[in-house]
Amino acid sequence: MTNNVPPRIYCIPATQAPVVALFRLGPTNWVHVGRWDLASKQYELGAWLGGRLFPRRSDLSPDGKYLCFFAHTPSATWEPGRNSGKRPASAAPSSRPACRDS
Repeated sequence: MTNNVPPRIYCIPATQAPVVALFRLGPTNWVHVGRWDLASKQYELGAWLGGRLFPRRSDLSPDGKYLCFFAHTPSATWEPGRNSGKRPASAAPSSRPACRDS
């Protein structure tokens, strides 16, 4: 008997804009990140990340333009202080706003 776990949804709202960062956790070690604009009622597809993302260690800027998240890939190997060309085991990158035509 297989035990299928449904995807989990986690949202981080911007404090000064009607924008929400949305994380879809699953299936398995995949995460989908998207942007939900509550004013225009539109959802913008984002990136799929292979690995583990920690929504509770993530944050969205007050204006909703920047997302900072903590990600971890358990299978990656990396020696601290050295860049050997391998993927790091963990990272805390921040995003930049998408280019939009006005």
